[in-house]
Amino acid sequence: MIRSLYQLYSELGVNKRLLIEITTNPQKLYYKKIRPKRKFGTYQEGENGSIRLRHLMPPVHSLKIIQGKIRDHLQRIELPDCMYGSVQGKNNIINALQHVDNIFFLKIDLKKYFTNISNKQVHRVLLENKFSWEVARIITKLTTYQCSLPQGAPSSPAIANLTFSATARNLQEFVKGRGITFTIFLDDIVFSSKKDFKNLVPGILNMIRKNGFFPHNKKINYRKYNCDVTGLVVGSGKLKIVPKMKQAALTNARVRGYINFVNRYYQAYLLKKSTASF
Repeated sequence: MIRSLYQLYSELGVNKRLLIEITTNPQKLYYKKIRPKRKFGTYQEGENGSIRLRHLMPPVHSLKIIQGKIRDHLQRIELPDCMYGSVQGKNNIINALQHVDNIFFLKIDLKKYFTNISNKQVHRVLLENKFSWEVARIITKLTTYQCSLPQGAPSSPAIANLTFSATARNLQEFVKGRGITFTIFLDDIVFSSKKDFKNLVPGILNMIRKNGFFPHNKKINYRKYNCDVTGLVVGSGKLKIVPKMKQAALTNARVRGYINFVNRYYQAYLLKKSTASF
């Protein structure tokens, strides 16, 4: 890990003067961006029929480059194998495939995942990963805005993963030996099993809250059979494309390409599974 300021300057390709300028006036280096939420190529509507909006706070170009380098460095740190979002070599399809053979599912959405992670949490997790106090302080200043992780910054997913990793390990230990599959894709958490585990749900939620994260009460869902996991329907040994995505593919080439991408992963999964059964 980065132990000295000289190493930090070298890693980021900047000098002390530039870092001081950036960390002294962070408000000048972000801008507000409002983007309509889309799913399968169409806009998402809220309860009142209005288009749902995503509020972002991306950095300007110079800070974006620095945050990208910080992200690349932090992604070298080993994470629990249950984490799939913004992890090199993993994606939402691989995440969903972990749950294909199960029957019972618990889905949890973490509320305001990035903005609920404070600058104090960021500084602490960097110290825990052997960054020096001063280096951790500067990286925290470079990657947080108004005391939290900004949504839309390239470094935020990697830092969020690092911050949540201790909770992930605690949850792994909690379900160990119970026949439960557990994965995290940024703010989407899924537990699944061939056996009913509803009695464990309160303990799981309490552990998440105790570690300083906030499950979205309206998005806690325990169900049996088919379950939407990171945009794909899984359960009882099958992975399916949701009907709305199939419909969108008729007129949207990008959605068609994505479905083909999913099918390639699924066929490879089935081949590996059949080979392993011999």
